[in-house]
Amino acid sequence: MAMSTVDSLLNSCAVVITNDILLPLKIRQERSLHTTRWATVLLGCLSVVVALKVEDFLEILLSPANFYTPIVVIPTLLAIFGFETSKRVVYMAMGAGAATAAACLLYFQKECLL
Repeated sequence: MAMSTVDSLLNSCAVVITNDILLPLKIRQERSLHTTRWATVLLGCLSVVVALKVEDFLEILLSPANFYTPIVVIPTLLAIFGFETSKRVVYMAMGAGAATAAACLLYFQKECLL
């Protein structure tokens, strides 16, 4: 069951990288299927490295949530509820959320080690 989920996530992430990241950056897109295949290979290798390094499966699942929530969920909820602002302010809020999440993770990791 986990392998099926990983396979779906690898494919969807590779398509997102090809269409949503590389395309706006004006990187060559004549062979998008070829680019998607290489993105899948690179993401798969990165996934194997993470799986071999981290011993706890729950940690693998919860670690991305530490950054996903302040970076993606909060600006999305503000947009849904009609909060209007500029892109610059949203990017600053996303950066502040990521910095706060990283600082809290580092602070509480040091506190647990003491």
